[in-house]
Amino acid sequence: MYRKANDLLVVFDLFGVVFSKGLAGAIGELEHIFQHDRTKIAEVYETHEPAFDLGEINEREFWRLVNRDLDRSVNARILSNLVISDYRVRKDVISLIKNVQRNFEVVVYSNYRHEWFQRLDRKHGISKVVPQIYISSITKILKPDQEVFNLLSTEHSKPVENIVLIDDNIANIEGANSAGATGLLYSSTDIIYEQMIKELGCSLIEFDYYCKVLLIRGPNGSIFLQRRRKNSIMFFSDALAPVYVQESNEISSKLATDSAGFKRLASLVTEPKHQKTISISLPLDRWACVEVWIADVIDLDLFLNEFEDIEAVWPSTYAGDSSHDPVGMIIRSVS
Repeated sequence: MYRKANDLLVVFDLFGVVFSKGLAGAIGELEHIFQHDRTKIAEVYETHEPAFDLGEINEREFWRLVNRDLDRSVNARILSNLVISDYRVRKDVISLIKNVQRNFEVVVYSNYRHEWFQRLDRKHGISKVVPQIYISSITKILKPDQEVFNLLSTEHSKPVENIVLIDDNIANIEGANSAGATGLLYSSTDIIYEQMIKELGCSLIEFDYYCKVLLIRGPNGSIFLQRRRKNSIMFFSDALAPVYVQESNEISSKLATDSAGFKRLASLVTEPKHQKTISISLPLDRWACVEVWIADVIDLDLFLNEFEDIEAVWPSTYAGDSSHDPVGMIIRSVS
């Protein structure tokens, strides 16, 4: 359902979205310290975590209870340092947040303990990116409680239905939807744009660049053709032009310069079908919107005879770094 974009309040979860999860990173070392398997440790940890996240117990009491249930007596400060040191900031999410902030109000709401958050914030400066951060041990409300959304609605003068929660926990997403807000389940920044379009009817991302790509698939590999808007930092072209032929950086001059070649190409592939629209995080907090189309070669022999200069690289396999190469990200997203 479409809602006015400028009326939206976008709420990011902190751990599992902006940060990786500390327990997941530290679990191997905790196994060694506690001499229990990770399943048991996680069970005990998560049993006492809600009270910690509500501010009902402090750090020392939390670890006392964990030690008691695991029949150990490990120093609380050592354990806290171990878990906190394993949190990692996801830079692509920080870039996403900065982009969304261009047009929309953004806050963070996290089920977490304030004393640990303060230590992480001193190290990573998250509050400099998002000044308004709600921590459950201060608000005394845990997601997915509907009161979370009532609080945000009151604090920011937005109706609940104009609140968008981006969270990695399905229970929190279901809670948001039940409250009348919109919950978007986070899995990666690469697909969040598609979710926003589908669920909201509008984009929360202001894109710097737009392009369409056509992936032509054959039995031994694929070739990318791309159309970009003017002023793109990568290519300056109004016409389709090959970007990569899989692993090779060579550009087929015949395809790039001969417009008649595209007409011949069209007769050798199936009718292109729209596969998906994805967003890609670029350096310097810029974003590209990529519309991906797919076609298949009808007759490989005719295709190769027509475009002989492709044949040398056709069988190769793409193996780029998806974190830095937008084409590699596209290939993986449609494979």
